[in-house]
Amino acid sequence: MIALIEHAGAIKIVSNSPHAAVAREHLWRLRPDLAARLVRGTDYRFGEAPLLKVASAVIAGRYQARARRDPARRTVTPGRL
Repeated sequence: MIALIEHAGAIKIVSNSPHAAVAREHLWRLRPDLAARLVRGTDYRFGEAPLLKVASAVIAGRYQARARRDPARRTVTPGRL
């Protein structure tokens, strides 16, 4: 997947906000040179799946807190972004 974006001038990750945030974190860990080309995408669209967004934010927050506490969980499996 990273090979597809290596030659891009700007990289935009567009998904729901928690997934996009996690993907940006993974890219910073895997390839800081590519992450430096990240530009902001439209993660949030007003009124789109409000309950799903709340649940996703809670799950992502728990994931990020657990990753900060346990450095072993910070590793990224190749091919999974």
